[in-house]
Formats: sequence, C-alpha cells, structure tokens
Amino acid sequence: MVCKFNKLNTFAIKKVICKFVDELKNSLKDKNIKLVLSEALMDHIADIGYDPKMGARPLGRKIDELVKVPLSKKILFDKLSDCELVVDWQEDKVVFATPVEIYEKETEQQLQTDC
Repeated sequence: MVCKFNKLNTFAIKKVICKFVDELKNSLKDKNIKLVLSEALMDHIADIGYDPKMGARPLGRKIDELVKVPLSKKILFDKLSDCELVVDWQEDKVVFATPVEIYEKETEQQLQTDC
C-alpha cells in the first residue's frame, strides 16, 4: 500500500523546523546555552530545506548543516557555555551573535546614520 501525502504549506514547514530546533535547544540545556533562531534564518531553511518529493525530511539535514555543526564547533573550539545566542541569516550566511553583540552593532549603525 502506498500512502500519498499532500504538499506542506509554509506554516507546517515552520512547525517542523521548530520541532527540530526545540530538540537542539534541549540538547544544549546541560551547557546552559539558549538558542534563538531569527525569522530570516527560519525562512531560509524553509526555502532550501523542504522538498515536495521528500517532504520535511531534508529540513533536519539543513538544520544540521547550517546550525548544529557550526554551533558544535563553537562549543568545542571556543569553549562556549552559559550564554544566549541568536542565529541569523545575513548576507547569504549564518551568523551567530549574542544579544549584546547585536545591540552594539545596531547602536553603531544608528550612530553612523545619524552623523
């Protein structure tokens, strides 16, 4: 028996992404690392990770490739722990930053536009 599934809409795709991200967040609890994914990154993962023929399965691989593997390297090589990270999609790449770094960058940009 073959079971045919309908194409997922954007809302359903983002719910699947949230499920994968929640699993990742739970695995980071022992290191006391809080993770927040930007809407831009979630949109990018939804665009490139969903395949109508394969369904939502490739989404997990894209999250691994774009978030989990680079984050693992940061934890191992940068001794990352006890922090909050915002993961964003900027200029065609994944960017990890703390809320303080984001605030400082926005403040600097605002000062440059005011002058």
